[in-house]
Amino acid sequence: MDVTAAGLDPPMNRSLMRHAVFLGCSALVGTLVGCSPPQAPPGPVTTARSLATAAPANPVPVDRMILCVRLAMVDLPVGAASDAEDIWARLQGAPIDPRLSKALQANGLRVGLGAGRNLVDLAGVLQGLTGRAILYASVPSLLDSPSSVTLREDQPPATIFMVDRDGAASGTDFPAGDYLLAIGGRLNSEDPSRILLTAVPQIRFRSASTTIVRTDGRLGFQTRRPVFSFEEVAITVEMPVKDVLVIGPSRGSRRPSSIGHGFFTGSRAGLPFETVILLIPELIVASSR
Repeated sequence: MDVTAAGLDPPMNRSLMRHAVFLGCSALVGTLVGCSPPQAPPGPVTTARSLATAAPANPVPVDRMILCVRLAMVDLPVGAASDAEDIWARLQGAPIDPRLSKALQANGLRVGLGAGRNLVDLAGVLQGLTGRAILYASVPSLLDSPSSVTLREDQPPATIFMVDRDGAASGTDFPAGDYLLAIGGRLNSEDPSRILLTAVPQIRFRSASTTIVRTDGRLGFQTRRPVFSFEEVAITVEMPVKDVLVIGPSRGSRRPSSIGHGFFTGSRAGLPFETVILLIPELIVASSR
């Protein structure tokens, strides 16, 4: 699935950059975007409900859980996230490998983890910086496959210098394309209240490639746009459901050839801005038929 900004707010042209539109996780169960609930063994009919309200005495099978993520992308004045601490002071450092943390900073990225109970306070800070309420979109069914969220559409060719976890830097020339964030998740089978959330920056090239594939014994052509993933800065965090993971630019995003600059900064009508992303994982229990 590719969640994109196009068409949601005409006055701002691709304006999910400014604020996402709330789609509602409840629509996930069997209907949203053609997503079918996981098949469950025969049993009594159970209506969809939040995992938090599931009866402890009757654990819900993992194969009936649907993971979705509420997402908000908020454009801020330059320096509000990369230089100031108003946002990050309300978060804890995400529990990630120290080598990855250094690589993120060097590549112009920063992450923080906040308790769900503090989301109202965090949203209030962001609203004070933007003058607008924070709205959310829903990224569904992450247990099946990662979903791609479009951060910057139709970007020109660029050279990006990436610093790996050993501190070595290398530059790569990329063709024109869309800058994405691939989001995926996995349940903790021993503790369903916690999930493993992943977020990986990607570039989807504008030019497509065609390959020959076999489907049901027949040969055919398949056209796809190649995607490059920046695995060295792949963010993987184990976190409680309904807590919030925040991803944004660090001071390193001032470097024009950095990942943070390409993915988390931009300009609109000649005015520069930087973007922070809020990711809030939630679990839905699918109906049993």
